Amino acid sequence: MDFGYHIHRCWCRLCRIGHSRGFGIQSPFAYQMVTDVLCQTNPYYLYDDLKSLFPQLVGLRLRICKMLLRLSNAQQSAETYFDDGLPKEYMAYVKAGNRKGQFLPTPDDNCRFFLFTTENKETVMRVLDSAHDGTIVFLDRIYGNEDAVELWEQVKKHPRVSATFDLFDCSIAVLNRSVQKMNYTMNL
Repeated sequence: MDFGYHIHRCWCRLCRIGHSRGFGIQSPFAYQMVTDVLCQTNPYYLYDDLKSLFPQLVGLRLRICKMLLRLSNAQQSAETYFDDGLPKEYMAYVKAGNRKGQFLPTPDDNCRFFLFTTENKETVMRVLDSAHDGTIVFLDRIYGNEDAVELWEQVKKHPRVSATFDLFDCSIAVLNRSVQKMNYTMNL
Protein backbone atom coordinates (compact mmCIF):
# COMPACT_ATOMS: atom_id res chain seq x y z
CA MET A 1 0.00 0.00 0.00
CA ASP A 2 1.22 3.45 -0.78
CA PHE A 3 1.76 6.42 1.49
CA GLY A 4 -1.26 8.28 0.04
CA TYR A 5 -3.57 5.48 1.16
CA HIS A 6 -2.30 5.71 4.74
CA ILE A 7 -2.78 9.48 4.80
CA HIS A 8 -6.31 9.07 3.42
CA ARG A 9 -7.08 6.33 5.96
CA CYS A 10 -5.88 8.51 8.86
CA TRP A 11 -7.94 11.44 7.58
CA CYS A 12 -11.08 9.27 7.33
CA ARG A 13 -10.58 7.89 10.85
CA LEU A 14 -10.27 11.43 12.21
CA CYS A 15 -13.40 12.56 10.36
CA ARG A 16 -15.36 9.58 11.72
CA ILE A 17 -14.30 9.97 15.35
CA GLY A 18 -17.67 11.42 16.37
CA HIS A 19 -19.48 8.51 14.74
CA SER A 20 -17.75 5.72 16.64
CA ARG A 21 -18.97 3.60 19.53
CA GLY A 22 -22.67 4.36 18.95
CA PHE A 23 -22.65 8.12 19.58
CA GLY A 24 -25.80 9.70 18.11
CA ILE A 25 -27.49 6.46 17.01
CA GLN A 26 -31.22 6.56 17.79
CA SER A 27 -32.31 3.14 16.51
CA PRO A 28 -32.21 0.47 19.28
CA PHE A 29 -31.32 -2.21 16.70
CA ALA A 30 -28.44 -0.20 15.24
CA TYR A 31 -27.18 0.90 18.66
CA GLN A 32 -27.09 -2.70 19.87
CA MET A 33 -25.36 -3.80 16.65
CA VAL A 34 -22.69 -1.12 17.05
CA THR A 35 -22.04 -1.46 20.78
CA ASP A 36 -22.43 -5.23 21.21
CA VAL A 37 -21.07 -6.50 17.90
CA LEU A 38 -19.16 -4.07 15.69
CA CYS A 39 -17.26 -1.95 18.21
CA GLN A 40 -17.19 -4.12 21.31
CA THR A 41 -13.82 -3.88 23.06
CA ASN A 42 -14.24 -6.44 25.85
CA PRO A 43 -12.19 -9.64 25.63
CA TYR A 44 -14.05 -12.40 23.81
CA TYR A 45 -13.87 -16.06 24.68
CA LEU A 46 -11.95 -17.17 21.55
CA TYR A 47 -9.56 -14.30 20.87
CA ASP A 48 -6.51 -15.95 22.45
CA ASP A 49 -7.07 -19.33 20.75
CA LEU A 50 -7.43 -17.74 17.33
CA LYS A 51 -4.47 -15.40 17.88
CA SER A 52 -2.25 -18.44 18.41
CA LEU A 53 -3.45 -19.87 15.06
CA PHE A 54 -2.79 -16.59 13.19
CA PRO A 55 0.07 -14.79 14.96
CA GLN A 56 0.73 -12.67 11.84
CA LEU A 57 -2.63 -10.89 12.18
CA VAL A 58 -2.22 -7.35 13.49
CA GLY A 59 -3.89 -3.98 13.16
CA LEU A 60 -6.83 -3.55 10.83
CA ARG A 61 -6.96 -7.15 9.60
CA LEU A 62 -7.11 -8.39 13.21
CA ARG A 63 -9.90 -5.90 14.05
CA ILE A 64 -11.92 -7.08 11.04
CA CYS A 65 -11.43 -10.73 12.04
CA LYS A 66 -12.55 -10.07 15.60
CA MET A 67 -15.59 -8.17 14.35
CA LEU A 68 -16.48 -11.09 12.04
CA LEU A 69 -16.25 -13.49 14.99
CA ARG A 70 -18.65 -11.33 17.01
CA LEU A 71 -20.97 -10.87 14.02
CA SER A 72 -21.05 -14.60 13.29
CA ASN A 73 -21.70 -15.33 16.96
CA ALA A 74 -24.57 -12.82 17.05
CA GLN A 75 -26.10 -14.03 13.75
CA GLN A 76 -25.83 -17.81 14.43
CA SER A 77 -26.82 -18.60 10.85
CA ALA A 78 -27.35 -22.27 10.03
CA GLU A 79 -25.83 -21.61 6.61
CA THR A 80 -23.15 -19.10 5.63
CA TYR A 81 -21.76 -18.24 2.21
CA PHE A 82 -18.08 -17.30 2.10
CA ASP A 83 -16.63 -15.81 -1.10
CA ASP A 84 -13.44 -17.49 -2.37
CA GLY A 85 -11.58 -14.18 -2.72
CA LEU A 86 -11.66 -13.38 1.01
CA PRO A 87 -8.68 -14.07 3.31
CA LYS A 88 -8.68 -17.52 4.95
CA GLU A 89 -8.37 -15.89 8.37
CA TYR A 90 -11.86 -14.42 7.94
CA MET A 91 -13.33 -17.90 7.49
CA ALA A 92 -11.58 -19.25 10.59
CA TYR A 93 -12.93 -16.41 12.73
CA VAL A 94 -16.46 -16.80 11.29
CA LYS A 95 -16.37 -20.57 11.93
CA ALA A 96 -15.21 -19.99 15.49
CA GLY A 97 -18.15 -17.65 16.11
CA ASN A 98 -20.69 -20.16 14.84
CA ARG A 99 -19.50 -23.74 15.22
CA LYS A 100 -22.87 -25.29 14.34
CA GLY A 101 -23.28 -23.45 11.05
CA GLN A 102 -22.14 -24.84 7.72
CA PHE A 103 -20.49 -23.09 4.80
CA LEU A 104 -22.13 -23.29 1.40
CA PRO A 105 -20.17 -23.42 -1.89
CA THR A 106 -22.77 -21.21 -3.65
CA PRO A 107 -25.18 -18.56 -2.34
CA ASP A 108 -28.49 -20.08 -1.28
CA ASP A 109 -31.88 -18.52 -0.50
CA ASN A 110 -31.92 -20.09 2.98
CA CYS A 111 -28.57 -18.56 3.90
CA ARG A 112 -28.67 -15.71 6.43
CA PHE A 113 -25.02 -14.60 6.45
CA PHE A 114 -23.05 -13.73 3.30
CA LEU A 115 -19.43 -12.62 3.05
CA PHE A 116 -18.34 -11.14 -0.29
CA THR A 117 -15.50 -9.36 -1.99
CA THR A 118 -16.61 -6.45 -4.15
CA GLU A 119 -15.58 -8.30 -7.34
CA ASN A 120 -18.83 -10.33 -7.35
CA LYS A 121 -21.22 -7.48 -8.11
CA GLU A 122 -23.88 -9.58 -9.87
CA THR A 123 -23.96 -12.18 -7.12
CA VAL A 124 -24.23 -9.55 -4.39
CA MET A 125 -27.17 -7.87 -6.14
CA ARG A 126 -28.88 -11.22 -6.77
CA VAL A 127 -28.54 -12.11 -3.08
CA LEU A 128 -29.99 -8.75 -2.03
CA ASP A 129 -32.97 -9.30 -4.34
CA SER A 130 -33.78 -12.77 -2.98
CA ALA A 131 -32.53 -12.85 0.64
CA HIS A 132 -34.87 -13.18 3.60
CA ASP A 133 -35.48 -10.70 6.38
CA GLY A 134 -32.72 -10.88 9.00
CA THR A 135 -29.96 -11.51 6.45
CA ILE A 136 -26.56 -9.88 6.93
CA VAL A 137 -24.21 -9.18 4.01
CA PHE A 138 -20.54 -8.38 4.65
CA LEU A 139 -18.54 -6.66 1.90
CA ASP A 140 -14.75 -6.40 2.00
CA ARG A 141 -12.67 -3.58 0.44
CA ILE A 142 -15.58 -1.27 -0.40
CA TYR A 143 -13.27 1.60 -1.31
CA GLY A 144 -10.69 -0.55 -3.14
CA ASN A 145 -11.52 0.81 -6.61
CA GLU A 146 -14.25 2.68 -8.49
CA ASP A 147 -16.28 -0.47 -9.17
CA ALA A 148 -16.25 -1.32 -5.47
CA VAL A 149 -17.46 2.17 -4.54
CA GLU A 150 -20.21 1.92 -7.15
CA LEU A 151 -21.32 -1.46 -5.76
CA TRP A 152 -21.36 -0.07 -2.22
CA GLU A 153 -23.56 2.85 -3.35
CA GLN A 154 -25.96 0.41 -5.02
CA VAL A 155 -26.14 -1.72 -1.88
CA LYS A 156 -26.91 1.32 0.27
CA LYS A 157 -29.72 2.36 -2.09
CA HIS A 158 -31.18 -1.13 -2.53
CA PRO A 159 -34.85 -1.14 -1.43
CA ARG A 160 -34.53 -4.32 0.68
CA VAL A 161 -31.50 -3.10 2.64
CA SER A 162 -32.58 -1.33 5.82
CA ALA A 163 -29.34 -0.57 7.64
CA THR A 164 -25.79 -0.24 6.39
CA PHE A 165 -22.61 0.15 8.40
CA ASP A 166 -19.70 1.73 6.53
CA LEU A 167 -16.52 0.78 8.39
CA PHE A 168 -14.25 2.24 5.65
CA ASP A 169 -12.37 -0.95 4.76
CA CYS A 170 -15.42 -3.17 4.92
CA SER A 171 -19.16 -2.79 5.33
CA ILE A 172 -22.24 -4.56 6.55
CA ALA A 173 -25.72 -4.45 5.06
CA VAL A 174 -28.71 -5.68 7.05
CA LEU A 175 -32.04 -6.74 5.56
CA ASN A 176 -34.69 -6.13 8.21
CA ARG A 177 -38.09 -4.62 7.33
CA SER A 178 -38.78 -3.63 10.94
CA VAL A 179 -35.82 -1.22 10.92
CA GLN A 180 -35.99 2.20 9.30
CA LYS A 181 -33.53 2.67 6.40
CA MET A 182 -30.35 4.30 7.66
CA ASN A 183 -26.68 4.45 6.72
CA TYR A 184 -24.12 4.55 9.54
CA THR A 185 -20.52 5.65 9.02
CA MET A 186 -18.00 4.73 11.70
CA ASN A 187 -14.54 3.50 12.55
CA LEU A 188 -13.85 -0.13 13.27
